[in-house]
Amino acid sequence: MSSSSLSREEIRRHYAVACQSSGGGAPPDVEPYLANFQEPERSALRSELEALRQAGGATVDFPGPDSETVDRTADAADQSGPSVDFSLSRGGATTDFAPGDPRATTDFAPADPRATTDFQPGATQKKGKLDAPPQSIGNYDILGVLGRGAMGVVYKASQRGLKRIVALKMVLSGSHADERELVRFRAEAEAVAQLQHPNIVQIYEVGEADGRPFFSLEFVEGSSLDRKIRDNPLPAREAARICQKLAEGMAYAHQRGIIHRDLKPANVLLAADGTPKISDFGLAKQMDAQDAGLTRAGTVLGTPSYMAPEQAEGKINELGPLSDVYSLGAILYDLLTGRAPFRGTTLLETLEQVRTREPVPPLQLQPTVPRDLETICLKCLQKDRTRRYASATELAKDLERFLKGEPIQARPVSTAERAWRWCQRNPWVAGLSAAVALVVIAWAVTSSALAWGLKLQKDEADLQTNIAQKQTAEALRQEGIAKGQTILAQKNEKSAKATAEETVGAMAKLGEIIYQRLQSKRLAVSGDPNVRKLRDDVLATLRQSLQDVSAKIDKAGATPFGAPGAAQAMGRVLAKVGQGDEALKNFQRSAAILEQMVKAAPNNDQARANLGVILLDLGDTALAIKGNAAEARDHYTRAFKLHNEILAQPRDGSFPPQRNKIILSHDAHHLGEANLALGDPAAARKHFEESRVLRRAWTDAEPKSLEARSYLMQIHMCLGMAESFLGDDKKTDQQFAEAVRLGNSVIAAAPKYVPFRADLAEVQGNHGDAVLRRGKLEEAGKIFQQAMDNLQFVLSKRPDDLAYQTHLALAHERLGLVSARLGKKKEAQKHFSDALQLRLELLQVAPNNLTRQAAYVLALARAGKHAPAANVANKLRASMAKGVELQLQLARCLAVCATNDSPQKASQLKQAVEVVQKATTGGFKNATVLRTDPEFTPLRADPAFKKILAEVKAR
Repeated sequence: MSSSSLSREEIRRHYAVACQSSGGGAPPDVEPYLANFQEPERSALRSELEALRQAGGATVDFPGPDSETVDRTADAADQSGPSVDFSLSRGGATTDFAPGDPRATTDFAPADPRATTDFQPGATQKKGKLDAPPQSIGNYDILGVLGRGAMGVVYKASQRGLKRIVALKMVLSGSHADERELVRFRAEAEAVAQLQHPNIVQIYEVGEADGRPFFSLEFVEGSSLDRKIRDNPLPAREAARICQKLAEGMAYAHQRGIIHRDLKPANVLLAADGTPKISDFGLAKQMDAQDAGLTRAGTVLGTPSYMAPEQAEGKINELGPLSDVYSLGAILYDLLTGRAPFRGTTLLETLEQVRTREPVPPLQLQPTVPRDLETICLKCLQKDRTRRYASATELAKDLERFLKGEPIQARPVSTAERAWRWCQRNPWVAGLSAAVALVVIAWAVTSSALAWGLKLQKDEADLQTNIAQKQTAEALRQEGIAKGQTILAQKNEKSAKATAEETVGAMAKLGEIIYQRLQSKRLAVSGDPNVRKLRDDVLATLRQSLQDVSAKIDKAGATPFGAPGAAQAMGRVLAKVGQGDEALKNFQRSAAILEQMVKAAPNNDQARANLGVILLDLGDTALAIKGNAAEARDHYTRAFKLHNEILAQPRDGSFPPQRNKIILSHDAHHLGEANLALGDPAAARKHFEESRVLRRAWTDAEPKSLEARSYLMQIHMCLGMAESFLGDDKKTDQQFAEAVRLGNSVIAAAPKYVPFRADLAEVQGNHGDAVLRRGKLEEAGKIFQQAMDNLQFVLSKRPDDLAYQTHLALAHERLGLVSARLGKKKEAQKHFSDALQLRLELLQVAPNNLTRQAAYVLALARAGKHAPAANVANKLRASMAKGVELQLQLARCLAVCATNDSPQKASQLKQAVEVVQKATTGGFKNATVLRTDPEFTPLRADPAFKKILAEVKAR
């Protein structure tokens, strides 16, 4: 157990309070309380908690200070920190949370939702026994206990005369209440007494019995909001409705000078009809009143996961209505995603996240979240108070607009702006000579310049306007860079161990911003030298920025993963923009650093796992850019072995097993694809099945995860491809049917999420290939058209995405092949022409990419450009000697060229057979491809080709 975790004694006390607060219901489960303990202490603590469970916690002392409400003046620190996320998949970062829900400030397991118990933060609790509830207090008959806290107790009571059920809140007797507690208790009563609103729990009476103050409250016959969600997101409209009502309630309170300061799901009660009611004004403050010494400057009161940055920093004088607006946004975030915006492994880590980090956009966690609602949520969560809604009233009005289907007033923050704000806050970026400023500002300011520069006006007047506009944009860019230099030069560099890894992650995010700009097809093919220079300058600047950041991190000794993480981030950007050689150098540098780390510390599971992920990057580079499946297989094999060893025999336990299993499923998936590319479907099937088992376990563990389901869909597609090449049509159809079923279920859950639709199109395309191999042309054509329809939807949303453009080119080629075999020559020619244009544009983006070269040459041949296609194909034979799949593409090209009656037909057929021979000698052994591929039809009468086919079948 880490030094920041609760002690065994504190756990027992927390659990006792949770048992006592269960209101007569089932006591809480003990398992979440055992998470940080190892054997044999774990078993001993389980026995103790089970005993308390049986006894209802009745003889246990009061717990210590609130586990989620902290005093920043305390001397506490956690030296551990998350390692760099060597991420594998799309989407945003994910966070693992400790068992137990820390939303409630009372204890690990929330008490009865109708209670409004609060604990005095920072106060030393005195030991004592829990008294039995009295039979009556004043004019109230006590019916039971709703909840207990370190300061008070909440009873369920019946008010005589009126005969109504109330919640009666009372300060503990004797030495359990000091003067500060009494002042705070009275302050809460005074605050709530002023507020008569349908979305605020109403106060009925304030009184005193036997020297103890109490007040009676509206009894809400329902549950609390935190119990309603239980880490599960609500439908978007319901979340908006609840938060709109909460915003109206807080607007009413703010108009009367009351701020809450502890808004969170646990402090929202839900009436039987679903009406949300704000409760627990224990930390409320009148804006025009003195604090009576209750809060010292620098003290943090509230719940870190939901508090505003100014509250997390203890800036008491800055707290106001906008702090509550932030908390309302945090509640909305929780309702939409099933998790708080920030939650670290320790309280201080959570506070640091609130201060310095940007929340993961809700759409990355839940693709079904409407973009307008995400915009509203993120506006509330702005670090800068002036960028939030001006009041809770404005927030309520914008939520009402959303619910009515009207345009909202909030506008989304651009990714570049968000990254720039992060740079301004992060101490690691200070003193980088505005390298980061150049990256962010240049792209933010010059996006309009790029649009101007790409219009390629035809007449002289437009051209002159174009030049003038570009010059203006360049001036703006230079001004922005100068401002960035000034801002960064003014910042004081601080010690920032806790944010070292985040710095590398943010730099990677900047790389993603650049990639999004660079992947524009129009930009990539532009002949404008100014545009190309800007692109090259920004890439060079990003590279230097990452090197500078990693050097500072390494020098400070903040994390061992700074340098390899920075190199990996740059490698991925370069790979995406087609600079394969440079990407490879960065991946190799990252791998070399990690190799040395593993050699120096062979028991460091985190370093070994990160090395495995870099090996996957190296394999992807070899396969996607160089077309070398054999080299890719070697990298994937080593990654699979590393992650498998860590899972089977962990050494220091620094890498989470569940994450390792997910990565291991990716290892097996990649291994299968490499073997499929090498023509070994039997080996591929073995690895695909290993991946399927792991991904099925993932979806079973996280049934609501659309990402897990999408990955499971992909592996069923791969299994279908393997079975097709192995000749088992029944299993092929079963696997593709399951893949399509999973794909449709994911799209039904997130119909507007583009990547899932693209994944389904890929499934349909490969399914059509399998059907085409059986000679079922009409059926294959229908499946290919389904894929085309999905891709057209995808590209209507992301028209310049190069990856989707690649899929579109393939879709045109597939439909062209079917149309040609059905005798529909005009349709075939149209598809092949469209595919050729796309392949040319893709090649212009990355002219040294061997995979794109081979695809372009084959597209030339299919479009009827036989002479240039055959000429280029022969020139490429030497450079593609190490890629068997590339060689097969060249063989197809030469075979297509040989179908005409030109004098070169015989030599082209001979060359095509030679290339096939080279591929099979290099290890390709998929006889099904050689036997069924329609473009190899001209070769099948050739004796040499027959011999090759016989040899492959015999292997």
